[in-house]
Amino acid sequence: MIASLMRRLRHVRQNPRSQRRQAVQFVPPNRLRIGSRQAAAGILWQPARSGLSLRDQVILASGMRSDLDLFTTFGDGRQFGFASSDDGSGSGMMAAATAIDTASLGSTWLATFELAEGGPWWIVAMRSGLIYEDQVFEEQASAMSTHEDLSSAPEWEHIVVPEGWQIPNAETRLLKELLDAGNAAVLRPINRLRRHVTATMALCCLCVLGYASWKYLPGWLHQAFEPAPLPVQETAVETLELPWVGKPNLEEFLALCSHHIDRLYVPAAGWRNQPMSCTPTIDGISLSTQWRRKDGRAALVKAAVLEQTGLRVRTDCLGQCIKLTKRLQHEFGGLPTDDPPWPSHTLETVLTERFQTLGLQVKLSRQEFRLPVQAEPGAHIQQFGHHEITFATSAAIDEYGRLLSDVPALVPVLLAYAPDSKSWTATARAYHMPPSQFWRPTTGT
Repeated sequence: MIASLMRRLRHVRQNPRSQRRQAVQFVPPNRLRIGSRQAAAGILWQPARSGLSLRDQVILASGMRSDLDLFTTFGDGRQFGFASSDDGSGSGMMAAATAIDTASLGSTWLATFELAEGGPWWIVAMRSGLIYEDQVFEEQASAMSTHEDLSSAPEWEHIVVPEGWQIPNAETRLLKELLDAGNAAVLRPINRLRRHVTATMALCCLCVLGYASWKYLPGWLHQAFEPAPLPVQETAVETLELPWVGKPNLEEFLALCSHHIDRLYVPAAGWRNQPMSCTPTIDGISLSTQWRRKDGRAALVKAAVLEQTGLRVRTDCLGQCIKLTKRLQHEFGGLPTDDPPWPSHTLETVLTERFQTLGLQVKLSRQEFRLPVQAEPGAHIQQFGHHEITFATSAAIDEYGRLLSDVPALVPVLLAYAPDSKSWTATARAYHMPPSQFWRPTTGT
């Protein structure tokens, strides 16, 4: 018996990770039981925003949700994870995405695991050492579609899929072989941080109230008997024209435009394919490009364009260029009218830190609202301000639409592709709330 125990201890010393490789059991709706411990999957991950308290960060991350009551940190404090106890998560649980052993997968990887026979499926990904995806899917079709979208992003070091998916350049690994719960982040309650300061805050409020009563009460009583000025009536945003209503969704626009732009690339001897662009129209999209002549014949490029696109093009620029413009009808889903646009500073903070966290480049150009203009005697109208958002990439342009899918009042402006540099450039416009206005969401009837 002693000899057997000694052999086991020797094996543990020589293989320290083997003691952490334990059986994994899925517990609906989103929990994993790893040995005697539990972990939560499907956590909402957001970059840590400098200068904001934890309470402010969870408000920005939650949007219209009010049930996020648990949090954790990851990546040396560069990322927050938020969860809800209503979804089955609990204080003291591990964040399952942080329990993956990065020693074998690296810092940039994508993995999909079948948590139980026949589902659900857990998609988890990391880019540059930070959690990029953490979702649980009940339907295999949804999981495969999301995995396919994510896999189009460049520079994955490893892609892991369940057995039987048969995806090129992917590998099959068992979840229990990749778990390393020793350094996993742990969920903690958000509200606990407030209990220690509640009494102090209440005492401070009483002191401030007493001082204000002593100093300002006489003046308030005096003003109470003076005629009150006429109240200024605020104008609800819903009474103004919402410039994003009826505009296409950015993610859908990028997918549609990139598909048709690919078909506009027609190489022809003696001609150079110029940048191709796509812009939204009232009833769809408009595509345009041109070919510049080096030493080729116009008939050659015209025939090639006709064969590939079915369109007849015309010669221009005194025979030195050929231009193509094509309009396509498409009914976009449209943007919701009851989601309030973010304030200007929130938009700048969230997008800047999100792109910096992922190591991506983005350009923000702020356009302030115009001064009030006279519409009719006694009436003034405030115009919405906006940010022009421009980003460029050599691959996975569709992924940017998904990256910005939570930004309200965001409309596409342009998608362009440059054949010479093989790069995409997209521009979108994010409207933000002008001052002195409040939001009154519309209600359905």
